[in-house]
Amino acid sequence: MAAFPVKASPRLHLVEAGAPVLSSIGASINHLEHSKTATTEETTRNSEVKSPVEVRQKLQVFVRGLLLPKTLCLQLDPGTSVCDLKALVESESGIKPENQHLYIGRNFQLCDLLSIRDHGIQQDQNIKLRVGGLLGGGSLGNYIGA
Repeated sequence: MAAFPVKASPRLHLVEAGAPVLSSIGASINHLEHSKTATTEETTRNSEVKSPVEVRQKLQVFVRGLLLPKTLCLQLDPGTSVCDLKALVESESGIKPENQHLYIGRNFQLCDLLSIRDHGIQQDQNIKLRVGGLLGGGSLGNYIGA
């Protein structure tokens, strides 16, 4: 087996000569840190830019109903629950959430406990509002506000 000549690294020669190795290593590390350190201006500029993960996507949905004077256009977070959606519809139209029945597609009623994302509602989708609770023996004056 042939022996290959092995060259000693320059660091070993520095140790043998009595020069401290840590100071040369520390100097190279400090040089790298200074070259990668961002200035204060760059840090403030980067903090203002939002990453795509932080930006939340809003969904635009349309709520239509026979008793609504116009179609409601709402900008909602996908995690908004149907119960919160009913509260928004109540603030816009005055119809109590207990009387609201929201449907998508062909007669698929939305559950109050689930979110919009859970129901698969997408951008610009129509939600139908049907008002229940008007049937019964009472007068209509209680519901209409007369």
